[in-house]
Amino acid sequence: MGETIRLDRVFAFRNQISFLIPHDWVEADASDDFYLYHAPQTESGWLRVSLTTLALTGETPSERLQRLQDKWLEDEGVRVFHEEETRNLLKKWEKDTVEDGEPIHLFYWSVANKVEPDSVLVALFSYTVLSDRMNELGTIDTVNLVEELVSMTLFSRPHVIQ
Repeated sequence: MGETIRLDRVFAFRNQISFLIPHDWVEADASDDFYLYHAPQTESGWLRVSLTTLALTGETPSERLQRLQDKWLEDEGVRVFHEEETRNLLKKWEKDTVEDGEPIHLFYWSVANKVEPDSVLVALFSYTVLSDRMNELGTIDTVNLVEELVSMTLFSRPHVIQ
C-alpha cells in the first residue's frame, strides 16, 4: 500500500500559476525570474520554475496554443501530451550536464495553457538530481510525483493589488 503524501498549493508570479509540491518542501533563492523548491537538507532534487507569456500576433489564444503544440511536436527527443483535467499542453525532455564539476541530470517539463481573453502562458519546470542518484527508488518516485504535479499546474490572469 502506497504512502500518502501531503501536498501544498504554491502560488507564483503574481498568482499567474499555482501548482502542488510536497508539504515538507521549502522555497529557496526565489527571484523575479524563477522560484526554487526542495526537500529540507537535500543534496539532490531541486525543482525550479519560470514563467513566460507568449505574444499573440493577430491570433486567438487557442490558435497560439495550437501553433506552440505544432512547434513542440517538431522537436526530437521530447514527448508532448495533454493533461486531461486541466487541458494543459505538456512537453517533456531530459538532459545530462555538469554543474560545479558534479554530473547532474535534468528533467524538464514545459506546461502551457491559454488564459482568456488574451494570453498563453508557459511554465518551465526543471528538476535537478545528482547523476549518481538517478536510479535510486526515491529519486524515481519523486520524479514521477513531480511530473504528475506540474502537469496539473493552474494558470490565471495576474493578481494585481491596487
